[in-house]
Amino acid sequence: MLKEALKRFGVTHNDLLTYYEYECSNNDPSSCSYLGIEYLNLAHFYESDEIQINYTRVASLFEKGCNLNDYYGCFFLGYMHYKGKYLDQNIDETQRLFKKSCDGNNGSGCSYLALIHLDSKTTEENRDQTISLLKKSCELKSMHGCALYKSYKK
Repeated sequence: MLKEALKRFGVTHNDLLTYYEYECSNNDPSSCSYLGIEYLNLAHFYESDEIQINYTRVASLFEKGCNLNDYYGCFFLGYMHYKGKYLDQNIDETQRLFKKSCDGNNGSGCSYLALIHLDSKTTEENRDQTISLLKKSCELKSMHGCALYKSYKK
């Protein structure tokens, strides 16, 4: 879909990457995060020996976006730590990043922070926090958060 839209306006994918790179170098936080997402998309959709993705670079783009208060950058960097696929798994860093993302009203950050709560020792206070995070996630239009909220609050 993006490819077709870019083609219609005579913009190549490389043009888009160049634009995001330029804007990120000028401290536009969302451009840093979008650039990281584009590199992850390349890795996901074009898995081959021809395309080599530098995941440390991707993480640094998300980190820059996050440090400039783009909460999608915080979420994606946290997700990279959470999965432990591209970065070392680090639950404390994951939790910090998901919390920052959630505090910045990113619904995905809230739902994944709730998942960490679900994985930890269940207490009444923890259960209340989890439900609160899932509710906020749902209010922020996260389908993942809404599905978890509906099943967990029962």
